Amino acid sequence: MKDGLLSYSIINDKSIAIARTYALDELKLSEPGRPDIESFKHLCERDGFYFDNLITAEQVHEDRVAIIEKVEREDIEGVDALITPLKNVPLAIFTADCVAGFILDTKTPSIGIFHAGWRGTLSNIAGKTVETAIKHFKSVPKSIFVALSPSIKVCCYSVSDKRARDFIKAGFRDQVVNINRVPHIDIQGIIRRQIIDLGIPKENIYIHPHCTFEMENIYPSYRRDSERASRMVNIIMLK
Repeated sequence: MKDGLLSYSIINDKSIAIARTYALDELKLSEPGRPDIESFKHLCERDGFYFDNLITAEQVHEDRVAIIEKVEREDIEGVDALITPLKNVPLAIFTADCVAGFILDTKTPSIGIFHAGWRGTLSNIAGKTVETAIKHFKSVPKSIFVALSPSIKVCCYSVSDKRARDFIKAGFRDQVVNINRVPHIDIQGIIRRQIIDLGIPKENIYIHPHCTFEMENIYPSYRRDSERASRMVNIIMLK
């Protein structure tokens, strides 16, 4: 990490795509909530993202995936994930504790990005994004790489007993742990399982080690700051 800019080398190894997470000291946001895209235009221009082609998702905490097949800057309603085979079309997701997942298929090539909070994770937004890419782009799992952004970790993600039971019923007992007799959920661990189940090799998955809740001076956190929280900007683009 340098000056709040997180670069995902697992995606950059073959110089096929660029992917970044912009945190607090890079964005310098003065208002809480989702930022206006003009506020980070200068970062896109600095780092090689084609700002005029930028596409975002509405992010409704569900499991729908949009396939981007034309260059047209817009906010796609009703979806939490975007995939595209198009070059020079940045895909962006905004987060503050939730996971942003970056996807690269080096064979097609194609890219994707998804937003996963607890609802999206329970409905398998990560797996459905990968499955959509495999179906529409004929992606091969062993050629797919996934990187997960900084997000709230199991150490700080306490949940109600009911929510813990929902995840246990869904088959994720090992990812629900008790800390001081309070259930906590390992969202990153669940997502990892979901995409490994699709045949993606373990070595193709990178999980960022930082917890957004714990690192107040670097990352926004909705769990920590509630409505006062700003957002990180996560962008990926095929070159």
